[in-house]
Amino acid sequence: MRLSENAFYLLGTSPYEQKYRIIDKCKDKLFEEDDDGVDYEAQQNILLSPVKRLHEEVRWFYSEDLDIFESIKHRVELFEHKAFQMQSPLARINLLIYSMMEGKVPRSLSDLVLSLDKAYNEIDCESILLEINEAREVAGISAVKDAKQMDKEIESLKGDIRQSLQYITKELPSSMYMREALYISKETYGRGHYNDIATEFLSVYHLDIQCKVSDLEELILEQLQHKDRILCKDLFKNIQMHFEEIFELEAPLVEYSSIHDVELGSRKIFTAFRNILIEKIDRDGIEAIYAVLQDLKGICASNTFCIRQLEIDTDEIEEIIGKPAVKVREQHRRSSEKVNTNSISTEQTAEEVSEDYLDKILDMDGLLVEYVKHEVNAGPNNLSVYHNYFIPYIDTVIQSMYKNPEFYKNKNDVEEVSEYIAGIYQYMARGLLYAGAFGLSLACLESACYYVKKSNNPERINEIYTEYERIKDFYEREVEPHSQKKLKLDESMINSLISDKSKKEDSSKTEDFLGCLFIIVILFIGWAIAGFKGVIISIIIMVIFGALGLFLEKQEK
Repeated sequence: MRLSENAFYLLGTSPYEQKYRIIDKCKDKLFEEDDDGVDYEAQQNILLSPVKRLHEEVRWFYSEDLDIFESIKHRVELFEHKAFQMQSPLARINLLIYSMMEGKVPRSLSDLVLSLDKAYNEIDCESILLEINEAREVAGISAVKDAKQMDKEIESLKGDIRQSLQYITKELPSSMYMREALYISKETYGRGHYNDIATEFLSVYHLDIQCKVSDLEELILEQLQHKDRILCKDLFKNIQMHFEEIFELEAPLVEYSSIHDVELGSRKIFTAFRNILIEKIDRDGIEAIYAVLQDLKGICASNTFCIRQLEIDTDEIEEIIGKPAVKVREQHRRSSEKVNTNSISTEQTAEEVSEDYLDKILDMDGLLVEYVKHEVNAGPNNLSVYHNYFIPYIDTVIQSMYKNPEFYKNKNDVEEVSEYIAGIYQYMARGLLYAGAFGLSLACLESACYYVKKSNNPERINEIYTEYERIKDFYEREVEPHSQKKLKLDESMINSLISDKSKKEDSSKTEDFLGCLFIIVILFIGWAIAGFKGVIISIIIMVIFGALGLFLEKQEK
């Protein structure tokens, strides 16, 4: 529900105004307003009806909260932070909803959802009913006597919250949406808090990713039909990228699905692939199947059902083949320790946290481009740096850092590290351009935009956003319309996409050279005409003209 749909707002009245004042304000509106499509008499009838009025009352403000709202009601999208100054949980919810529906709220999605979730959980129907009836007594309106009416209205408020969440998530980049959903899931369902608004949000997220998940399912199941023609390890390579994506998308829904008995696509395709692996043990060899099962563990780490099943399978295989399998598992364990992101204590200071994390990702920005370029030259479909290093290591480390509360205690650290991390995603995006992976490149630039906003560096924000818009425009204009063709760009085309810096540098060098040549010529002419005095006069003239040029340049700015 939008603010502009509430009867109190449309008539410019409050819950404390008596019937005759409501009627007068309706007449004023009919006299003053142009034909704006609002039925003011219908709004008047709603507020004069004890039954219909309750819907508007539940979505309005009272006492001190009404004073706060009155001071900001014309630009609520700019003052969503005022919600946290309000006394009533219901008032906080109402202002957040109206702010979300009126414009782009600067607060993160996870902050909004967790705030709404907490406020809705704190609602006391009895105290709200008492406040509404006190206002009705002043206004001369019959009191609400049936508490069930109030319960019903509070329940229907969840629909308004759901609508506002759908509104703000429709424009959110998919990678950011997934990260925010994962954080919300961990903070609510991950802690055993199955509250109403968290459930509403996760159901919205589940609905939003359904089409993408279904497409991935179809692609994977189509590849699995070739099971009898190729080895399992090759079959796994063919589906690995899609497998990782579907598990990443559904990671926020693991706990939610188990509580609400929701079937996930990731579990479905896991079961199908696992059954194929078990069937092919005799043909492909038990050790080859064991290695694939171990690789699956890294992909399925977020899904407890899949991990539990994989542990059972690998334990049974180890009993059959003995020590060699244990050695293989030890190698996997050692390699996984290299990318372990949980080794940093949450008890560290903010400075220690940022230093530890920065040590893990130091010097990776520019190298990412070179690594991916090298891989692409070696083989056009090779993106192992992105899939096997960047996503499971760097991306995971960064997300862990931003979820560590100690990290936020030093604002300067947050800004400095955010700018650095934005650069890492920017360089990863540039590397992916060499592979023709335009979708992945855009996703990395979306992440770069997300982090660079936290840096408060206008120059870097403008640079990264400009690069994102340039590549997005190219993608929509040149890549999407020809999705059946594999488009590859040469280095000069990529340089023109990611930056015009080189052109500026060349232009600057040319200007410097011409400037030096001009000075030499002027000094030579001065010397030829009047000797040493001519040189002095030439210098004085150049200084005067230089100062004049600087003055005119400043005037233009």
